[in-house]
Amino acid sequence: MHIVFAASECVPFAKTGGLADVVGALPPELVKLGHKVTVYLPLYKTVRPFLPEELSFAVRSITIPFPYYNRFAGIVDGGVRDGVQFYFVDCPELFDRDGFYGPKTGAGDYGDNAERFGLFCRAVLEAAKQLGVPEIFHVHDWQAALLPILLKSVYYFDPALRSAGVVLSIHNAGYQGWFPPNTIPQLLLPWDLFTLDKVEQNDTFNFLKGGLVY
Repeated sequence: MHIVFAASECVPFAKTGGLADVVGALPPELVKLGHKVTVYLPLYKTVRPFLPEELSFAVRSITIPFPYYNRFAGIVDGGVRDGVQFYFVDCPELFDRDGFYGPKTGAGDYGDNAERFGLFCRAVLEAAKQLGVPEIFHVHDWQAALLPILLKSVYYFDPALRSAGVVLSIHNAGYQGWFPPNTIPQLLLPWDLFTLDKVEQNDTFNFLKGGLVY
């Protein structure tokens, strides 16, 4: 079975808590059981020391649409480590920062986190279509929880992805990814998602809740 992990952290590349430890430890164990495992992570500033100075791109450019502009993400080949293939989503204006989710000064979260991790989830789906669609996407915490939402909405009729299943692991339910309602059009999602039985919670878009629903 081919399993794709999508996560915001993984040791040794990026770590703030237990999420990174699990995403670092579980894939090699799945490889030992005979599975093919691929891990996608954002290309944070902390990742660069683990990669060659001259980056090797598995996919040079993926277009990620937003309402009034496009962003462009590259997929950097991080090589095979302990039998696991690593890829990094390269979008410097969104990920090449000192902190993963907010400034290291402790001044709260980045105001564009919905866009950052919305792009990450779309980039993983688009990259998988070129580099290998798995039987299972294993997504972790709110930062990757938009992926199952996308699969069941925007990408529902994509024949390349129709047979892929999703597993969502929650490592810290205290962080759920709450964003204002205008996140729906910002991420080019249909408004019919914004209901109590889907992604809406107290008039916010809840990434984790949506991931659980789908």
